[in-house]
Amino acid sequence: MGLLDLYGFFMLDIIVRKRFDPMIEKLGAFFFKNISPLFLTFFGLFFGLIGMVFLLQKLYFLALGMVFLNRLCDGLDGTVSRLSNQVSDRGAYFDIIFDMFFYCGSVLAFIYPYTEFYYLGAVTLFSMMMTGMSFLAFAIFASKYEKQIASQKNKSFFFHNSLVEGTETTLFLIAFCLKPEWFVVFAVIYSVGCWLTILSRFYIVNHYFRENF
Repeated sequence: MGLLDLYGFFMLDIIVRKRFDPMIEKLGAFFFKNISPLFLTFFGLFFGLIGMVFLLQKLYFLALGMVFLNRLCDGLDGTVSRLSNQVSDRGAYFDIIFDMFFYCGSVLAFIYPYTEFYYLGAVTLFSMMMTGMSFLAFAIFASKYEKQIASQKNKSFFFHNSLVEGTETTLFLIAFCLKPEWFVVFAVIYSVGCWLTILSRFYIVNHYFRENF
């Protein structure tokens, strides 16, 4: 078993998608005739903004509800866009930007009332943004090797899966909404996961993105 195979055992995103994607598909089939995917994307942003306000007010259970609604919209917009043949670069762009805005904004809103968390919060935000940056940089150059990597056994892993993705980040948000007093523990675990993800992408790039593939 290689390093990448072992790494794959810790990807919660794969497990969660297998469990919840069928439900999202059914909901998407209902929505795609009545609502545009871009509307869902912006509606998700609205829920995220409300959630940040609740976090600033330390209303954590209400914020938790907004996290769920935001993530539901995030899952539905992509499904609806596929079912209605409205997949677009514009929609994908807004989806990526709004996701990062929601993730980073939620952490910032949570730590704002707690001055003792400022330094750790800054480290967590830096780790989160670097993880997102490593994904985007990877995606840009991965398109050059699409045909070559498609022949590999683990194609879906190379393109779509990492140790820290949307599922893990959502769990981090849920965790500190449920147990705000454990933020230090959750933030350290999450930040370590982010840097392991970044290092793993360095490894993949060095191993697969070569001029002489």
